[in-house]
Amino acid sequence: MKEENLLKYESSPYLLQHANNPVHWHSWNENTLRKAKDLNKPLLVSIGYSTCHWCHVMEGESFEDQSVADIMNEYFVCVKVDREEHPDVDKYFMDVMQITNGSGGWPLNAMALPDGRAIWAGTYFPKAQWKMMLKQLADTLSSDPEKAETVASNIQKGIKSQNTLVDIKSSDIDYDALKDSVEHLSNYFDYNMGGFNRAPKFPQGTNYLFLLKYALEKKNEKLESFVLTTLDKIALGGIHDHLGGGFARYSVDANWIVPHFEKMLYDNAILMNLYSEAYKIYQKPLYKKAVYSIHKFIKNNMLTKEGAYYSAIDADSEGVEGKYYVWTWQELKSLLSDEFELFAEYYNIEEHGNWEGNNILYAKYSLEEFVGLKSMEISELIELDNKWNKILSAERIKRIPPSVDDKVIVSWNSMQSRAYLNAYRVFGDEEFLNVAKNNIEFILSNAFDDEAKLHHTVQQNKRKIEAYLEDYAFLTEALIELYQMSFDEKYIYKAKELSVYLLENFYDSESEMFLFTNSKNNSLGSASFEVDDNVIPSSNSVVAKNLFILSRIFGLSDFSEISSGMSKKMSEKILSYPLGYSNWAILKLWERDFSEYVVTGNNAQAKAREIWNKVRANSIVIASSKQSEINAFDSRFVDGKTLIYPCRNSSCDLPVEHL
Repeated sequence: MKEENLLKYESSPYLLQHANNPVHWHSWNENTLRKAKDLNKPLLVSIGYSTCHWCHVMEGESFEDQSVADIMNEYFVCVKVDREEHPDVDKYFMDVMQITNGSGGWPLNAMALPDGRAIWAGTYFPKAQWKMMLKQLADTLSSDPEKAETVASNIQKGIKSQNTLVDIKSSDIDYDALKDSVEHLSNYFDYNMGGFNRAPKFPQGTNYLFLLKYALEKKNEKLESFVLTTLDKIALGGIHDHLGGGFARYSVDANWIVPHFEKMLYDNAILMNLYSEAYKIYQKPLYKKAVYSIHKFIKNNMLTKEGAYYSAIDADSEGVEGKYYVWTWQELKSLLSDEFELFAEYYNIEEHGNWEGNNILYAKYSLEEFVGLKSMEISELIELDNKWNKILSAERIKRIPPSVDDKVIVSWNSMQSRAYLNAYRVFGDEEFLNVAKNNIEFILSNAFDDEAKLHHTVQQNKRKIEAYLEDYAFLTEALIELYQMSFDEKYIYKAKELSVYLLENFYDSESEMFLFTNSKNNSLGSASFEVDDNVIPSSNSVVAKNLFILSRIFGLSDFSEISSGMSKKMSEKILSYPLGYSNWAILKLWERDFSEYVVTGNNAQAKAREIWNKVRANSIVIASSKQSEINAFDSRFVDGKTLIYPCRNSSCDLPVEHL
């Protein structure tokens, strides 16, 4: 049978980008792994994602080259993996790269024995170096198979050790001890431009949400000022698309000016949540503008007519990074004519460009600050800014846009909907509630199969890949939030149902954590636990928070005990590096001080809406206008009265009619 590139049968945009390569690519599946064993041929695994700039570069240099493809096809079973479809595979080989190289990144290229055990991993290689590397690895595998077997065994031991949580001491945390850890981290803060004192800079929203909560609890004004500076600079910088809305994945410089232009759904979800929380506290127009900017981006670029969200937008268009987004001096001058001078001053436009001969729009001041410098009325500048946006957006839309990755990823969709619900809580905008509710209904209707199993992606009306822990975790979190916003009990019962399913199929009692994949499905043959909070909070930290809240709503002691056990397990890690476990640290804040408000009676829902923004972030507000079997409402209905039952740290006060 003639070998061929099998990616033409796939739906992932990233895999389809490689469908015409002369490499005989396979996708990651049981048939591919079986083929490698049957042929006794090593696996060459190449992992990336559709918006990855250097993945595109390596494809153009190597994977489209026949001489390179000939080597790959001769010696290896070649496998292309979309890391967003298979985060489990990505994590395994990323762990390999960390063990062998001490670093990571994409494209991630790895070599594995026919049984799937890795022996080598690296990132991008220029063509000549890649060809040399392929030949060296092929020669080693052929001439010294015992060495390859030893390397594979040692790597497996390293991965097993890295994923072992059994021996980690469980303990309660002395939260005051975090002070020393945060103080140590503060030595690396960039107090002028925000973020860490380095480049590139990533807008890791969960980190800044934790630091803000911690600063407010400890009344640490210096830390609070640092977080607000960070939020200001991100919102004003070039990492923020001031025309189309939304935020890029990171800035390549230390001043948040030059973005790596790709936009990811999860980044915008986390930032929407962060800016909503910050606006609730500070009522700063810049933060509200950031939230509505993300909404504009999602609505115009990522939202399907069925209510789902796409996953990402590429950095490149016409093969050039950022081409869609940047402007020349002359372009802007001709479009804005008499108002160009003021526009150029506000958005820092330079005649010879502020980046590679072109201009990225970024600001040094908010509109409110700028009018003070120019002795203008704020309404006048807002009107001008809206006018500029319309003119430039109309021009930009004529360009060839970057490609959109149209995968619908359940975990990322759930994160965005949860962010919308938090924004609805803060701003009261019904559109936010409707978008989130439609999305969650889409997931409930389309991501579950006839056997009630959740899937990781939905694409072209097809479910793909059984769901990972992250999908269950973030969907449950969104359902809990939607219940509080809509008062519809079906959502909280679904959240409970999914959590019970996790306990039956993902929980590992020995480690007291949840596996990343269903315990009955693990193609890589090694237990994997996601506990580190990175750009996206770890799935285990989200599950622990979900169980914490559900235990209080339903009165489930087993949920509470499991959440507490998970939290204790992470205490030493939080103390050693709180920003690597920031979502866990937020759970620790909850455990110290958490409030519940139960509202009952005919006007319960209206009363609940009134108190949303009166209560602290570490609170839940649930309401029902009729008798409910949910534990939290038990014996709390009084005929003819709407009552609020305030509880704090499991201690309840007498009911009141007004908060």
